[in-house]
Amino acid sequence: WRLNYVKDAAKQAVETIKSSCSQQGVNNINIGLVTFNYGNASHEGKYEYGTKILSKFTNKYDDLIDIIDELDEYDLEGRTNYEAAFAATDQLLGKSTQANKYVVFITDGEANGYTDGDGCTGFGGNDVPAAGTETYTDPAKDNSESLNQAQQIAENWTDLSGFYTIAVSNNVK
Repeated sequence: WRLNYVKDAAKQAVETIKSSCSQQGVNNINIGLVTFNYGNASHEGKYEYGTKILSKFTNKYDDLIDIIDELDEYDLEGRTNYEAAFAATDQLLGKSTQANKYVVFITDGEANGYTDGDGCTGFGGNDVPAAGTETYTDPAKDNSESLNQAQQIAENWTDLSGFYTIAVSNNVK
């Protein structure tokens, strides 16, 4: 199943960041893990947040690998809101005084979420929610506004050394 590919790729990203920085003589690398899909149904069925910080910045790499190993399909089930994930990362950066920070974003695929005026995640375009789930859907809304907002957030990240996005989509052949 694709979850195993995502886990393997996320662990490889952690190892790549660690070894690449070590080869360049950069020590004390701090890595944070963020998943794009996570939410509590509220606000009349809308999903709040649309993201979850799995790990604050840390240089305890074995702990990061353990967190990745514990991911399950519910952590990555079909909702990708870049705006929410980047906003959560922005808050994480604001709370951190550590140097040499990297973020590994973990998702199952394409952007299909946005953040509405109430701070809740909605899903637009042709996105079809999984059976039995309640989501706020605005079919007229494409996700370009959310992607633009995410880009604006990321452009202000002056104290982030880099980020990786791990994504495996059903549409990849």
